[in-house]
Amino acid sequence: LARFHQYATDTYKLDIAKNKWISWGGSYPGMLASWVRLKFPHLIHASVASSAPVHTKLAMPEYNDHVAFAFGLADVGGSDQCVAAITSGHAEIGAMMKTDDGRKKLKVLFPSLPSADWLKTRANQAMFAGEGVAQFPAQDNDPSCTDPACNIEKICEMMATLETDHVAALAKVASVQAAWDKTGFFYSFEETKAADELPAFWFWQTCAEMGFYQTCDVGSKCMYTQGLNTLEDNMGPCTTMFGIDAATVAENVNYTDLYYGGLHPSGTKVLWPNGEVDPWSTLSVLKSPGLEQPVLYVKGASHHFWTHVPKPTDQKPIVQARLAIRKQVSDWLSEP
Repeated sequence: LARFHQYATDTYKLDIAKNKWISWGGSYPGMLASWVRLKFPHLIHASVASSAPVHTKLAMPEYNDHVAFAFGLADVGGSDQCVAAITSGHAEIGAMMKTDDGRKKLKVLFPSLPSADWLKTRANQAMFAGEGVAQFPAQDNDPSCTDPACNIEKICEMMATLETDHVAALAKVASVQAAWDKTGFFYSFEETKAADELPAFWFWQTCAEMGFYQTCDVGSKCMYTQGLNTLEDNMGPCTTMFGIDAATVAENVNYTDLYYGGLHPSGTKVLWPNGEVDPWSTLSVLKSPGLEQPVLYVKGASHHFWTHVPKPTDQKPIVQARLAIRKQVSDWLSEP
C-alpha cells in the first residue's frame, strides 16, 4: 500500500501537502486500512477501519458465541427461545449421530446426506453439524432479504413453527435454504473437497499471521453440535498443507498482535465502526484507544453492512452510520 501510494503520487504528480489520502476498508481490508495509517502516518492522513478484527487470536470461540448473541437480539427478530431451540436441536443431533437408529432418522430428515452410515465417523459428523446443519447468518444478516430462512428473523420464525421438535425444525430451515442457496453451502457431502484443494491463500495466512479459528467448544455458547469443531481440528491443515506446526502458528499469531498493537493501537485519526450483530466485532476496537481514535457502534448491523450499496430498505442505524462516517472524514480532511 505504501508503494502504491508512492506510485500514484509520482504518476499523477500529486502534492502530498494538498492531496490527503484516506484509507478505507471493511473486514480484512479494514484491518489493512487501519494498519497502513498507523504504520505510515506520513502517507495516510486518516483511516476508516470498518468491522476490522485487529486483535489476532489463535482460537476464536467468540465468533460462534456472538452468533448465539445475535440470534437472541429482538431488534433483528431474534429471541432467547430461538437460540434455545437451535442449540437444543443441534445437541439432539449430536446424540442421534451416536446410534444406528438416530443416524437413520437423520438421513430421512436431511436427504442430502450420502447415507446413515456416512455419519459414523467423527470427520463426517463435524462436516454435517460442527458448524451448523444450515446457514445461520449473523455476519451476513440482511434484514431486507426475501428468501425463506434467509436472515435471523425468518429463521427464528421457522424454528418457532415446530415448538418441540427442534431437529425437524432445523431440517426444515436447511431444506428451504437449499432451494435458493447459490453459495455452495449445501454441497453434496460426497463431493467435499480435500484439504489441499481449499482456498490456500487465506488459509495459509491464518497459519502464518492471523489465527481466527472459529471453534465450537463443549461448554461454550455455540449453538451447533459442540465438540466437533475444535482448535486442533482447525489447525491440523497448517501442518499437512504447509508444514507449519501448532506451536509456530501460535507464535505467528501472537507476533502479529504485538506488531500492530491489537486492541490498543497507538496512533491518531482512525475511525473504528462495528456492527452489533457482527461476530467479528468481538476482536475489533470497541473502546476508543485515545481521543483521536473514535469508535462507532451500529445497532442491529452485520459485518460492515454500511459499506454496501445503499438500498431503500436500509435500517435507520445504517443510514446514520454512513452520515457519521462521512462527517468524520470531512472533518479530518478540513484539518490543515
